[in-house]
Amino acid sequence: MKNEKDLLIRRKKYLQDILAGIDAKYSEMPDGSVFVARRKGKPQFYLRGAPNSSGLCSDASEISKKACRPCYVKKADEGLVRELMQKGYIIKLRRTINAELGAIDAYLKRFPEVQAEDVYTLLGEERKKVVVPEIDNDDLIVARWSQIKYTPPDICFGTDVFKTERGDLVRSKSEYMLANMLSKHSIPYKYEKPLYLESGTFYPDFTILDVHRRREIYLEHFGMMDDPSYLDRMLKKVNEYNRAGYRLGDNLIITMESYSQPLDIRAAERMILRVLELDTCAA
Repeated sequence: MKNEKDLLIRRKKYLQDILAGIDAKYSEMPDGSVFVARRKGKPQFYLRGAPNSSGLCSDASEISKKACRPCYVKKADEGLVRELMQKGYIIKLRRTINAELGAIDAYLKRFPEVQAEDVYTLLGEERKKVVVPEIDNDDLIVARWSQIKYTPPDICFGTDVFKTERGDLVRSKSEYMLANMLSKHSIPYKYEKPLYLESGTFYPDFTILDVHRRREIYLEHFGMMDDPSYLDRMLKKVNEYNRAGYRLGDNLIITMESYSQPLDIRAAERMILRVLELDTCAA
């Protein structure tokens, strides 16, 4: 289960960013508002409290809802109407965002520091040896997943082999970089763990445990994109993933490189953290 508190904090930051952007736009918008009436089935627009080309509302002392009578919009005022309609939308959006931010703040203020999943983690070591947890927390999920045994394909030692910081043997420098990046962020992974599909057995370069959503996602690195025959095999493999229900940017991640365009590990890092909904500022 995803940590609800983290979700709320992320939602709060998202809304605050939107609010800052629309506040800047609102400060530059013209005075007044617009309303719509219908005559003979056709919409007609009227300005209230806004200057317009007719001059009917151009006196600054009259620019208010009380003093300035609605002015029918002429063709020359259509640009102003669009701005004021946008302004009306932004006013409603600001009001709604502020209401949601207030609700989030109130909820976070009362949110307990210890959640149900944390109770087992906080037990003493002797108690943990006896107690059977009623709820799986992240640590238990990772430990159980890490203990799953599998048989990877053999690595031919006549080719280049790289040993990662975790001690895994991988087939390329780029896979070495990806493995170390996953380890840096404490992202659980398995190298070339078999994946059984209807079309056959695949060995994704990395099977990653998405801890928050309790699922596996697959990371494939395609390292010879300038080789036409390799490219054909890569496209066939991606199609097989798609047919089996795996989708790019969701439960399937792909990194690529060619001879002239090596792997951009920083871009790959940001992409992987984004898919896992982890803090991309750490990249």
